[in-house]
Amino acid sequence: MLVVTDLRIEYQANPIGLETLAPRLSWKIKTDKKNVFQSAYRIICAASKGNLLNESSLVWDSGLVNSDQSVHVEYNGNELKSGQRIWWQVKIATNNGEESEWSEPAFWEMGLLNKTDWKAKWIGTKSA
Repeated sequence: MLVVTDLRIEYQANPIGLETLAPRLSWKIKTDKKNVFQSAYRIICAASKGNLLNESSLVWDSGLVNSDQSVHVEYNGNELKSGQRIWWQVKIATNNGEESEWSEPAFWEMGLLNKTDWKAKWIGTKSA
């Protein structure tokens, strides 16, 4: 068994309202074997869950990265926009040549990044 779990963005699960333009992604590895560690990862991100699952129209594909890093991997894809939701998954390879399946999909949603994105009307009492 080799599973990638507990996907996080800036320490949060599926956060909404992020203002960080290069959020940091993290995950955990679950295995029933001893002396196993991550030797590579691949992250994919898409603007919809469907595109993510089909691996189409990706906003970022890290490609295979030879690294044991699983904490604070910085997003390096297309520029993020206000209110945008990004879906993502990760898979890993281990030191013994085993490769995981894709993790369960996770997401994050950007907050309002520019002053011009904030639009509202004053709330007040109606005068008689």
